[in-house]
Amino acid sequence: MPAQVQGRSNAEDIVRSFEQSKMVNCKHYPMVFIPGISSIRGEPQSQEENDKTYEESQKQRALERKLRKEKLDLSIMQAQGAPEDAIKAQRKKVRAASADIDEFCDATGRARRRSREYTPVNPSFPDPESMPGSPADVKKQMQQHYDRQATPLQEMTPAEEFRKLQESAEPKAPAPAQAAPEPAAPTAPPAPATRPTATFTPAKTIEEAEEYARKTFVDIYQFAATGISYKGISVDIANEINQTVGDFYQTYNVKKFSGIVAPTANSREGKMIKNAVAAYSPIRNSFYINRSSLKDEKTARKHFEEEAKVIQEYFAAPGKYTRISREVKTILENSRESGRATVPTTVKEALWHELGHSLEKYLKEVPNYEKIKDGYTTYAKKISGYATAEFSEYIAESFAAWNRGETVVDPELIEGFKALQRK
Repeated sequence: MPAQVQGRSNAEDIVRSFEQSKMVNCKHYPMVFIPGISSIRGEPQSQEENDKTYEESQKQRALERKLRKEKLDLSIMQAQGAPEDAIKAQRKKVRAASADIDEFCDATGRARRRSREYTPVNPSFPDPESMPGSPADVKKQMQQHYDRQATPLQEMTPAEEFRKLQESAEPKAPAPAQAAPEPAAPTAPPAPATRPTATFTPAKTIEEAEEYARKTFVDIYQFAATGISYKGISVDIANEINQTVGDFYQTYNVKKFSGIVAPTANSREGKMIKNAVAAYSPIRNSFYINRSSLKDEKTARKHFEEEAKVIQEYFAAPGKYTRISREVKTILENSRESGRATVPTTVKEALWHELGHSLEKYLKEVPNYEKIKDGYTTYAKKISGYATAEFSEYIAESFAAWNRGETVVDPELIEGFKALQRK
């Protein structure tokens, strides 16, 4: 719309408005209009109609984003070889999201824009829904593409390179002869579960903290990487995250993570972790931080104090909690032996819990993994009530307890953790 100056169009403003419109994705185009000869086509739209059309367009964009997200998750699951039942469940989510768009367009009369619904992981990554062949063929092609393009090679550190050279160059020494058993010596302090990094320097700004994470333990070029975003949490919490995760990465022979983010409460990820202080995604190999619980040191301390208060109140008067789910009640009842629902009482310990989740896939490769699984029923209640929820939580809670220096952890599991440490 040209600017009006005392009832007349200002030619300079018209030119400037036209030039600016080309910079903001404007879909209008110029036409010659001769007063008295040309006629206006179409009826002018009222403000109410304009607002309604805009609201409908934003609703459609939201539905399209949801469908793209579900298709992206399906691509990730197929590429990483997720269980077939999990893939089938994700396919249902894709179909449901697509049906939502159809229903919306039928109700409003809007045209479906399928070009907005196609989102490969990167410009060269194939869309599994459009690939020919059987599901097995599609899965194979996705895995080949993932192996070829999406998984970056992890470079060896100088220490690893030196160790590898030593192993190949030096002959193995014969096993020492068995000596007679000696009297038991006083128990030495346990070896540190996570070796601290002496060179850590706290960041002064969130930007510095994000850059440290990016350089130290995050690879943003991994497949489906979430990247780094500490927006919404304090610098102190960001430094705690960096030091804890950095120490972990220096201690354990694991790949770098794809990211750490603190999503907003109304985002998809934020809603998923609204009842947790943090979460680890094995599919994305990334962490999510609940900014509501871990916004700053004061907020975090209050959260952990409230958690401890709830379990003590339940022990004192279990009949008071009549409206809790069966799963939560089971966890609380299973907390009696250990005296706690969960292990973490600080931000660092909550991060140890999530880092324990990241070790689970590596533990499957250690020689005593079957013994570790056998110890679940024996040791879970000694760790915490939450450790009895499932095997995955047992691993995470045990890792947090071991880092606290506790002796209730299964020795087989400790041996598994130690097998994953860098030598």
